[in-house]
Parts: sequence; structure tokens; C-alpha cells
Amino acid sequence: MRLCGQQAVWNYEEENGILTIQGVGAMEDYTDPEQVPWNTFIQKIKTVVIRDGITTVGDYAFAGGSNQEVSLPGSVEIVGVFSFKGCTVLKEIVIPEGVRVLASKAFQFCSALRKVYLPSTLIDVDMRAFGKCESLEEVFYQGSEEQWEQIMI
Repeated sequence: MRLCGQQAVWNYEEENGILTIQGVGAMEDYTDPEQVPWNTFIQKIKTVVIRDGITTVGDYAFAGGSNQEVSLPGSVEIVGVFSFKGCTVLKEIVIPEGVRVLASKAFQFCSALRKVYLPSTLIDVDMRAFGKCESLEEVFYQGSEEQWEQIMI
């Protein structure tokens, strides 16, 4: 296990392509995909699993990945800037209850993304969080129409 935040660690299982992030608190924010510690095998990652206890998905953390699945826990409150930008194989994402913010361009250029499930806890969807997701067909919101109208978009 190697660090990817003050109290967050990561592990990559090469045999099945699973990257697991676990610990407590925020992941590290990166300013470029090349800085991400798992960047050398980002194209081999099939599944990203973030365990309960992690509160923020770091900026650029999985940008450009070939992950087909992402598992986010309810402890995540913020999905960072460009976190999943360019994950061109990702077809569906379930943002769990507990997430409050989808930062700028978090899922931009996820060209295969077709379905998005948004929680009622969401208060801010920053600019172009799903920009250039040309296959996006369905967005499901778990809250009420009144709650939806309160979200800053």
C-alpha cells in the first residue's frame, strides 16, 4: 500500500485490473495526470474501488483511465476537478448519497458514458462536469424537483 493522501493509500491488483483506494479523509489533488502515482498503468485499470472513509476524490486522480467500473462510497463528499476526465470506456456512474459537489469537468470527455445517477445530497454541479459526454442519454436524480432547483449548476 502506498500513499495517495495524508491518510489514504492505494493498491493495484495487476491480475484483475483493480485499483483500490482506502483510508480516511481526502485523496491527494494532482495538477496533471502524469503526477498520479498509478499513471504508468492507468490504461490497465479496469475497476476503481474507493472504500468507505475517503471523503474527496482527488483532482485528475483517474483522468484518461480505461476503467469500466467505478465504485464510490457514501463517505465521498467531493468529486474533484477532472477526476474521471477522458475515461472513454466508462458507461455508467452512480454518484452515491453523501456526495455534495461534482467539481469542474469531473467527467468531461467520458465519451461512452450513457447513464448517470445523482444523489439528493448534491448541492453543486460545477461547470461542464459532464461536458462532451456525447453518449449521455439518461440522468437519474434521487431527490425532489424542488431539491433539483436548489442545486448550483
